[in-house]
Amino acid sequence: MRNLKAYLKVVQIKGRYKDIAFEAYEATQFGADVVFIDTGRPSDVKNVVERLVQLGLRKKVNIAFGGGITLESIDELKAMDIDILDIGRQIADAPLLDMRMEILNTNGK
Repeated sequence: MRNLKAYLKVVQIKGRYKDIAFEAYEATQFGADVVFIDTGRPSDVKNVVERLVQLGLRKKVNIAFGGGITLESIDELKAMDIDILDIGRQIADAPLLDMRMEILNTNGK
């Protein structure tokens, strides 16, 4: 990854080959700017963040999270140490929100 210094490097991890926290550690050690936890399990965020904090590496990378994020799960995720949420079809292609907007005259007339 040394040749890619001018580029933002995003490494997607899923915990398929090793423990998810170890995959995050390896990605950080090899120069990832963003570690993208693509499992949909908030517990994986907790494990990754704890490991990176223990190793003094958390400030070196941004944490992205994705997989099954819904409007209802965003409040739970906001409380976690996540820098980027990867939203997909469940939000981008979701049915329209029931919404109302009222325009008020703000110049006092």
